[in-house]
Amino acid sequence: MAAGMSAGMAAGMFAGVCAGKSADVLAVSGGVLSGILAGVPAGISAVVSSGILAGIPGHVPAVVPTGTAAGVPAGVE
Repeated sequence: MAAGMSAGMAAGMFAGVCAGKSADVLAVSGGVLSGILAGVPAGISAVVSSGILAGIPGHVPAVVPTGTAAGVPAGVE
């Protein structure tokens, strides 16, 4: 599976499935995600920000750089 999904195909909507479980990433403003939720493929946490894709290994929590940080470790909803 690819490291991330296109944010454009799911603007403002849920975009990813992680190993059969849904992984929620908070919709943020301030130009980071622009209200777009990032997809999290199995084993890889991905943060999609303004067309810039940042892949982070599954054992490392993915932190969304906003006013509020949201960590999503692999295997944890």
